[in-house]
Amino acid sequence: MKRLIRKKRINGVNIMDTYSRYKESVPKELRVNKVEYYKVIRTFLKYMSEKLIDIGLLKLPSDLGVLQIMGDNIKINIDKETGKVKGAVDWNETKKLWKECEECKKNKQLVFYTNDLTGFKVYKIFWFTTTNKLVNKSFYRFKACLPLRKKLAKHIKNGNFTYLYRHQKKKK
Repeated sequence: MKRLIRKKRINGVNIMDTYSRYKESVPKELRVNKVEYYKVIRTFLKYMSEKLIDIGLLKLPSDLGVLQIMGDNIKINIDKETGKVKGAVDWNETKKLWKECEECKKNKQLVFYTNDLTGFKVYKIFWFTTTNKLVNKSFYRFKACLPLRKKLAKHIKNGNFTYLYRHQKKKK
């Protein structure tokens, strides 16, 4: 019987994965070493992330689409069957409440994020691929790295969020 050979599924590509492709595509005499390669890539990505946070919109090179920071209203849902509130729990504030109030701890009362500072909006980075020329666009996704998300959160907490695009849902 033939044995089935499973190919390893690639869940994502990061900076470390790109160097091997770089080595294959660039002649040896023009190639730079790994350290220099990573330094250039990180500097470029840092520059792009700073521009994205400063402007709120970034057109990616080679027609790969547009990154845009957009705000949307906080979603807090109430379960119709149990009557429990579902939303993003602020665990720091919840634990403080539980230390102060024993009854709240027994009832497992939760404190939810409200984002009063931003007008009850949650900001996210979206990748718009409508102008992008990739084949099978639905298989690609963008996930911002943790340092970029932290930098965006710090920027918003400092009150620099008024220029950011606010997502408006279409009226039916």
